[in-house]
Amino acid sequence: MTAPLITPHSDALQASVEQLYIVFGRGHVSERFEVCQCPVCMTEDTRLQIIKTPSDQLSPDLISEYSNSAHGVPEDLDDLRLMLPRYLDLMARDEMVDDIGVGTELLRFGQAVRADADVYSPTQWQAINNWAEHMLWHFAHADACQMDNLHTPMALMDTLLAGGWDVDHITGVTDAIFQDAQIGQDALAAFLRANQQNLNIKRAVPKLDWFGTRYASEATRTGLAQWFNSVALGEVLQMLATDPKADTHDQTYARILLDAQGSFETASLPKHQYT
Repeated sequence: MTAPLITPHSDALQASVEQLYIVFGRGHVSERFEVCQCPVCMTEDTRLQIIKTPSDQLSPDLISEYSNSAHGVPEDLDDLRLMLPRYLDLMARDEMVDDIGVGTELLRFGQAVRADADVYSPTQWQAINNWAEHMLWHFAHADACQMDNLHTPMALMDTLLAGGWDVDHITGVTDAIFQDAQIGQDALAAFLRANQQNLNIKRAVPKLDWFGTRYASEATRTGLAQWFNSVALGEVLQMLATDPKADTHDQTYARILLDAQGSFETASLPKHQYT
């Protein structure tokens, strides 16, 4: 385990993790635990090791093994729901939960949500959303303070949207972060720097290479594009672009996004791949 990141949101984030375990439970997955057992994905020995290990004690390596060998939506959704708190626990600890880390870390859970809107109860959704809010604030603070954090708000947004979270809720939390009097501008600047390699503008048409969102629903993808056009984002971009104390590079990129506002659409995101 890596050393914990300490921010003003650390305690609230940890409390949200504990609430996840209360709501979803702790225990062992079933004997019929579903994974792909082709030679590339997972051995039977690894599958049995996961079955024998309490869900809240699964190591990052075992969780990553599951991420890389779990395709589609399993028949036993109880197993999937039991795995979710440990995923979110490890992410809160700034641990990797797969070997790629490009926005698809929670993809299988998102596939389950898109296949069945009732896969989580209202109480479970409340706990999940509470965790997401504290997670975004925690890592935005870490980003703004230039801590050595693995997870970043931009990558988290991509991951959460692919994982089935509501786009309006996630972008709303992000708006609140960027408007915060203490860390808002620094968090926005860090977000812009992280997003630079993901944005291309050709012939005045913006393209966002957010990898995980290609697996999200069309409504989610449209909502993200609309957020890039939103008044709330435009206001904080304008403040950064005109702040004489801001880094010149951050100002320039803020102006690029401002110039592109109004042009983002679903087609601005990578081609949809989820079926």
